[in-house]
Amino acid sequence: MAGSPKGFADDKFALQDEQYQFPYHHIPHFDGESPSNIRRLGWGLEYLCYLRILVERVRELAPASLLDVGCGDGRFLGLVGAAVARRKGVDLSTSAIGFARAFHPEVQFEAVDAAELTEQFDAVTSIETLEHVPDEGIGGFLRTLAARSRDHVLISVPTTAVPLNKKHYRHYDLELLERQVAESEAPLALVGHEYIYRGSRLMTALRWATSNRLWTLEIAAVQDLAWRYVWKRLRTATARDGHHLLAHYRRR
Repeated sequence: MAGSPKGFADDKFALQDEQYQFPYHHIPHFDGESPSNIRRLGWGLEYLCYLRILVERVRELAPASLLDVGCGDGRFLGLVGAAVARRKGVDLSTSAIGFARAFHPEVQFEAVDAAELTEQFDAVTSIETLEHVPDEGIGGFLRTLAARSRDHVLISVPTTAVPLNKKHYRHYDLELLERQVAESEAPLALVGHEYIYRGSRLMTALRWATSNRLWTLEIAAVQDLAWRYVWKRLRTATARDGHHLLAHYRRR
């Protein structure tokens, strides 16, 4: 009984505890005045695609320590897993950090500006964060990424191939990203880049057919086919059609 609270049977407690991989009590909710048993992310397959690629790139670098700046709810650091011995995430949102700590207690999270940190990490990531930084803050943000890194900096941003999101100040091509790095005078040298995920009419149609204002439909076999299509056909892209740009920098 040492593994469960006093008075609780191990098997019963384990069954309940396993339910908390996600806060399932928050799934049912009111969407306006209408009750819903589903929470959905329309671009979920795209998200899983570029997130998996980012995890692979970090594991290929094999850093002993990793800092994720703008970590949000910590999903990326959780997926990186024990392949990186020390993982830390920082974000300005205390709400996001609260979720991160709850979902990934094995990772260190802090609601703080990365510029306030003093320690360095073998690798630093900034995933879909730079587009949220106002123009006047870009130089300082990029210098902070470099200052916190001993070696690698990975920056992922949405590209101009997709419409500007109302939450974003700008979308990117490689020329703009490189110009901002140069103007910031951050000691970073580009060593490689890639474009991730290209859209398709088939996926647009599938998304509309399965998730719209009238209904949400998920069939396991269809989802499996859709994911295989995304991973085999859509994960690699070009500057013309890629939705995400991933740039790998080394600290000079």
